[in-house]
Amino acid sequence: MLLSSHIARTVAIAIAMVTVGLCCISATSDPNPEYVRQQSKAQRYFDEKEWLNASAMYTLILTREPSNTAVYASSIVSHYMSADTIGAVTLMQQAMDNLVPFDSLLTVVQQRAMVAGSGTMYENLLIQARKCYPWLVRSINGHLLDYYNFRNNGPMIVQYAGLMLEGAPDNCAFMRCLARGHLLCGNMDSAAEVWHSILSSDPDHLDTLIDLGTYHYNAGRRQEALSLLSRAYQLAPSPYLAHLISTLN
Repeated sequence: MLLSSHIARTVAIAIAMVTVGLCCISATSDPNPEYVRQQSKAQRYFDEKEWLNASAMYTLILTREPSNTAVYASSIVSHYMSADTIGAVTLMQQAMDNLVPFDSLLTVVQQRAMVAGSGTMYENLLIQARKCYPWLVRSINGHLLDYYNFRNNGPMIVQYAGLMLEGAPDNCAFMRCLARGHLLCGNMDSAAEVWHSILSSDPDHLDTLIDLGTYHYNAGRRQEALSLLSRAYQLAPSPYLAHLISTLN
């Protein structure tokens, strides 16, 4: 199966190269119109989900633009969608070799994966990349944490926030993610423990004051809620906080 897929891709690339070669013979001295046609054809293959042809065209385009982030992203998605996971991961290394910023590349890959209609491609690609590029594990874990936050996947948020906190135990953003993951899992008390930890190092963290104050408010702990919400109101007055505080006085 993999062999036949590889042969099909090789044939597609060869056909595309011959086509481009013939067009160049008859083209004017200005190569730009032909290049525009290549880009248009690649995009059309991508839109029509002809992944082998799309990956072949993007391979050609990369020979002319070896540091184009958007082209790499489209090529990675096309290779992955045509069952060439190894090729997709290899392209990530090729992009970095050509000084394409890794974080920027992943951002565009995620966007293109959504356009391709794959809900799991981005996640699976990152997990595969973790195995191939251990020196990028922390960066990839950060992107996976962002992805699971976007997907509201509580258990995975807890897992990856924990991994990120191993290298930065006092990072407020990661701690906030951990609390959110606990909330999505229905573990209110665990989330409250994380909020307490945040306030122990940053007593005026507004969002955490509101979250923990609301937690105590809903639990009927009047004094704790009033203390936290009043402090939040001093930092940033709002009708919402004023209403909550008025019901506690």
